[in-house]
Amino acid sequence: MTKSEKFWSKVDRSGECWIWMGGLNPSGYGVFYYQNTKILAHRFAFAEANGEIGGGLIVCHHCDVRPCVRPSHLFSGTHEDNRHDAIAKGRMVGRKRISVASVDEMRSQIVQLQRAVEKAAIEKPVRNSLKREQYEKALLKVIRSRNLEEARRIAIEAINRFR
Repeated sequence: MTKSEKFWSKVDRSGECWIWMGGLNPSGYGVFYYQNTKILAHRFAFAEANGEIGGGLIVCHHCDVRPCVRPSHLFSGTHEDNRHDAIAKGRMVGRKRISVASVDEMRSQIVQLQRAVEKAAIEKPVRNSLKREQYEKALLKVIRSRNLEEARRIAIEAINRFR
């Protein structure tokens, strides 16, 4: 089987995004192994369709779906281009200043989410160490969330897990 055949055999092309079904790295990007070499799946897909990726360039997603390898959803650019794309899509605030009141309000809401996760774990006691570890990881994720929406999503997942 060729490198290309092996790669595309691990792709689900049934949706708008073509999803890499092989392994993922901790950041959620597809990882493709071929002859003991690790390759990021979206970079391989882009290079297959467009040729070699220029020096100093990265491969970015128009769709913002990290395991997507559909070539038409990918573009090459610099880290700066990727940052501008993220800001334009509202995924990154950039260097915008926010008020102390806004920060205090976000912190208050995150504390409320922490308490909701803690309450769910208390109502259904976490008896074994694996559940305790999952609970502690969920709580840490809520605390370390980069934005309120992410904190809410993580808290809701954790609360549902303990029901």
